[in-house]
Amino acid sequence: MGRYKGLRGQYGQRPQVARVDPSTSLVTVTIGGNDAGFARVLTACIVKLPWSSACVDQDGEVARRVGGLRESLLGVLRELRVRAPRARIVVVGYPRPFPARPADRVDNLSPGDQLWLNGVTRRLNDVMRETAVGLDRAVAAFGGPGSVEFVDAYDAFDGHEAGTARPYLNRLIVHVKELRVDSRSFHPTSEGYRRLAELVDRQIVTGPGRPMNNLVLTHP
Repeated sequence: MGRYKGLRGQYGQRPQVARVDPSTSLVTVTIGGNDAGFARVLTACIVKLPWSSACVDQDGEVARRVGGLRESLLGVLRELRVRAPRARIVVVGYPRPFPARPADRVDNLSPGDQLWLNGVTRRLNDVMRETAVGLDRAVAAFGGPGSVEFVDAYDAFDGHEAGTARPYLNRLIVHVKELRVDSRSFHPTSEGYRRLAELVDRQIVTGPGRPMNNLVLTHP
């Protein structure tokens, strides 16, 4: 999910945030990858010449985009709070796409490229975590209802990353004529989504570790 898809909609679709109203009690959201241009970054990494450094050469631009995400992420979370002020908003981070210690090339990505892309994912997750935690602290400080919680999914696919025997990510799909990587590439498979759902379920049970101030007392 990206900021504009979430708040304004894309390709003729309704904004995703339009599905949220005051009766909503739980919102789960993963956001930031599209805004950080991850698909474009991945495309540049994969369609490069095998010996090229075009992948990691994007680091400066990627760092700039990831660093600028904080305000847009905060805007989406605030809008969700306005529309569903009593809801628990669970922000789910991105899983690490490649092994922690890659040994082989995967889809034209060298071990160094894979480590760099893992690092980009970590940076994106850090921004998501800091934004969610900061907003939740503000909600708690003012005694507001609901919560904003972060689920760290970085190691969720450990042993099932891209290039492993049983990956939880879709294989690479390239449109050769356009030199474009299909948006389904490196997105979770059904098993991957089940794994992420397990983490969300656990967070729902565990809770934010503080009162959510959702109890309303009325006098007879």
